[in-house]
Amino acid sequence: MQLRDVPIQSVPEGSNELEDEAKWIFKQVFQKPSISRIQGEEQRRKIPAETTGKIKKALDFIRNQHLEVPFIAFYRKEYVLPDLKLKDLWKVYKYDAKWCILQTRKRALLNLFERIRDFQLEQIADSGSDDVPEDMRLIRDSDIERLKAVQTPEELKDVHDHFLLHCAPDIEKYKSLESQRKQEQQKKVREGKLKIRKEELLV
Repeated sequence: MQLRDVPIQSVPEGSNELEDEAKWIFKQVFQKPSISRIQGEEQRRKIPAETTGKIKKALDFIRNQHLEVPFIAFYRKEYVLPDLKLKDLWKVYKYDAKWCILQTRKRALLNLFERIRDFQLEQIADSGSDDVPEDMRLIRDSDIERLKAVQTPEELKDVHDHFLLHCAPDIEKYKSLESQRKQEQQKKVREGKLKIRKEELLV
């Protein structure tokens, strides 16, 4: 577990994440041809689609039971063989880190999408008109669905760049407003503490 920078994250009980991740890893690692394979330099053995179940089991060992890859290969081999050999398990381990990074970034961007959309709706409500201003590109459900469907870091970058292209002015306004609200909140907290101290001195 010391071989990667991304910490091992347990999956909440009842979550479908391991199943989704297993399908994603199968597609990214075992279905997508490598450059050398495209050029005909390497013949990769065929991995059946049913292997996703074994990938899911390997992920469960790694993420929920915190087992090391060599331990899984030698002491839990009945769950992963013959489809996943030691080198395949290392690939699953490596791509689990990529999956975790991708999901963390997607969640952060989704959170920002939702905050900016709430801010946009608040701006429209404050204007007293139901019309969207000409200089505002309202975040739609289709934008959020597109983000949720992202499968690679490159796709995520495309969605993020598209978001910045259309919503940069709203992001700046939102950050400015949030900064102002934070300062006001801190001022209230300071004033409240000062009031308590004065009351204590008068007692």
